[in-house]
Formats: sequence, C-alpha cells, structure tokens
Amino acid sequence: MLRFFAFLCGWLLACLPASAAGIMLGAFAGANGKDTYSSFTALESQIGHSLAIDAIYMPFEFNSFGHMSRLKQDIAAGRTLMISWGDLLPGGTTCATAADIVAGRYDSEVKTLAQALKSLGGRILLRFRWEMEASRSQMSCFYGGKTDPKSTGAAYVAAWDHLRAIFIGVSATNIEWVWCPTSLSYLNNQWQYYFPGSFNLEWIGEDIYNNGLPVSIGDSTRFTEFYSATSGYGKPLIICETGASTDAAQVAWWQSMETILPSYPALRAVAAWDASAGYNYIFGTQGVAAFGALAADPNFQGN
Repeated sequence: MLRFFAFLCGWLLACLPASAAGIMLGAFAGANGKDTYSSFTALESQIGHSLAIDAIYMPFEFNSFGHMSRLKQDIAAGRTLMISWGDLLPGGTTCATAADIVAGRYDSEVKTLAQALKSLGGRILLRFRWEMEASRSQMSCFYGGKTDPKSTGAAYVAAWDHLRAIFIGVSATNIEWVWCPTSLSYLNNQWQYYFPGSFNLEWIGEDIYNNGLPVSIGDSTRFTEFYSATSGYGKPLIICETGASTDAAQVAWWQSMETILPSYPALRAVAAWDASAGYNYIFGTQGVAAFGALAADPNFQGN
C-alpha cells in the first residue's frame, strides 16, 4: 500500500511545475571550510543576488545534533533546502548500512526526523546517499563490503524504499526526494542498477564537475547523456553538485550554463559547489563574477 501511495504521489508531483519560473539556482557554500548559514549568506552578498537553494550536508541521525536551527533560518528566508543525507553515524567512523536500514534498526530515529522536517513546513529536497554507485571506502561501509553493482544496487533501492515509506507514513509532503548518482554513471550505465523507479522519487539528478578545462557544459557527454537518459521520465532534473577547478574554467562553465541550459526544459535546478573536495572548486575572482551573472539571469531565478 505504501509503495502504491509513493507511486501516486510521484505521479501527481510530476504534473506540477518544479519551479515557478526558470531554473532554480543554488550553492553549497563551504569555501571557508565550514558549512554555515553565514557562509551561505556571505556568498549571496559576494555575487549580489539571492539564491533559491541552500545545499547542505547532514549525517544520518542529524536530528540528534541540533542542526534544525540552521534549517529553520533557510525556511524563514523563503529558500528551498537541499539536504544531502549521508550514512555516517555519530563519531564519523561508521555508518548506517543498507542492510540495517532495511531491517528497521533506525526506524524510530528516521520517523522522528521525518516528523521534524515535516514540522518545518518549507520546501525540502532530500538527497539520500548521493553518488551511491561510486567506488569509495565510505560506500563499502554502506554496502557491507559488497562491490558488485547488481547486489549493491538492489541494496540501495531497498534502503531508499524503506526510508521513503517512513516519510510517506507521516505525511511529510513538503519533502521531495532527489536521486543523484555521479555523471560518470550515465556514461557506463551503472545508474540503472541503483534507480528506484520514477514513481518513487520527485527529482532525478547528477553530480558533474569540470576539473580545470575551459570548456562548455554543452560539450560534456556526461551532461548530454544524463539528459538523454532521464528527461523522458517526466520528472524535473537537477544538477546537484557542479563546479570547476580553475578560475578560467569556472568562467567558461558558468557562462556556458547561462547560454545552453535554458534550452533543456526538463532541467529545473542547478547547485554549485563553492568548496574544496579533492579538487579545489572554490570560486575564483573571475569565476564568482561569472556565477553572479548567472544568478542575475532571469532564466536562473526559479523558486
């Protein structure tokens, strides 16, 4: 019954506009090494424009860590939150595994979290365990050491279904589920193993980065393959994380988005990464100016 209700909710939401007008633009503002509300508002001041989406990252049991005050600030300011909901448990050395999630080990905590997010009342995009197909030690923890895409994909979908059913059970209708692998998965078709079904989500996304080349996003097969693979599902698409690792590349990246992305009507949101993670994606002087110009474009002022 819950799975049918998830299908019905997903179908109805697909009939509604993802944003009032244009593409929603947002950012993760972690250039100072901290993900704080003040760092986000400082970025808005730097570019001279408000942003529709504040992208933040939270551990699995984040309701227990006093993070709700940050969320309330964004809701009060009229922003959409995109919460990337990870699997790390207190202490950051272990994780909530897919098997334990499905077995119901965390059901009480998840239900409390769902009720807390529901009570906020604002629009929240919830991106559970993003880049789920990536090969890294943290994902090994989540999958209990399994690496085969068929088995890990099945484990991921089962965990997704279980968590989403809990949110549906408390009628958390302000929560929109975002499914978001890496851009590489659309080239090697790994994404299909982890896809929970278009009836069981509200947004489909990808994380895509430019590691230093001054190129257009329109020239990236990682974007065009993503769009080709997913735009037919009738769901709004989102670039969940994106950035470029040099100032010159940032200029080309943001300028090409301004020119090209409005011609992809299913794409309804973009969230930039102003932070360092392996590569340095912190905005340079010219890059931040180009991002500011993107934010000023009416095509990127959806809400």
